[in-house]
Amino acid sequence: MEQTNLFIALGGLLILALVLASGVRRYQQRMAEKRLRIQRILRGVDLIEELLGRTGDCAPPLEIERLLREDIVARYRLVSRIDGRYQGIEALLVEAQQALAGCRDRGVDETGIEERVQMERASGALGELIGLLRQGGLLKPMAPEQLRERVHRLALRRAECVRRFYLARAEQLRGEARLSEALAQCQGLKTFLSENGPNCEKVREWYGEADTLARSIGDEIAAAAG
Repeated sequence: MEQTNLFIALGGLLILALVLASGVRRYQQRMAEKRLRIQRILRGVDLIEELLGRTGDCAPPLEIERLLREDIVARYRLVSRIDGRYQGIEALLVEAQQALAGCRDRGVDETGIEERVQMERASGALGELIGLLRQGGLLKPMAPEQLRERVHRLALRRAECVRRFYLARAEQLRGEARLSEALAQCQGLKTFLSENGPNCEKVREWYGEADTLARSIGDEIAAAAG
């Protein structure tokens, strides 16, 4: 009888151990899933911050920068809901809210983009932001009309950034009598606007501006050769 009771007790302990082990595994699985979800959310923060930093002197329009900053705030709030004890989340949320409140329309710095690497860095970042919006990379989905309007505004800002660089560089080279190089800048701008500029009156105006300058420089080259 005592031996039977011992077997029963041992069996009960084994079952209890199995139940506890199963509970621990489920808990560990939930924690792992939570960590992965938080990591995915915070990768979005890192991406947006990195792209905004790369735009430099060619910042997105105010409405779109606010949209991106709001997404960062929303991501931190979501992390806080998932894990209220996540290290530093309260400070990160406060910092993100301050950055949102400090948003201002910086426009395109007419004198700040002096080097090609700066222009390409800013243009590339704006292009990636366009891709982010098109791919639904923000937490809050947008209506198709809103998406088209915001993508258009970003593309227009990118074209403006590129235009300012190429025209300033063309005029600089023209002043140095490096006419062939100046002409190449005009052609580069026309190519960019044809391939990447949104289809609107402003971009057509900029294309015409570059074409007029190219013709003028071409005439100077012809006169020098004649």
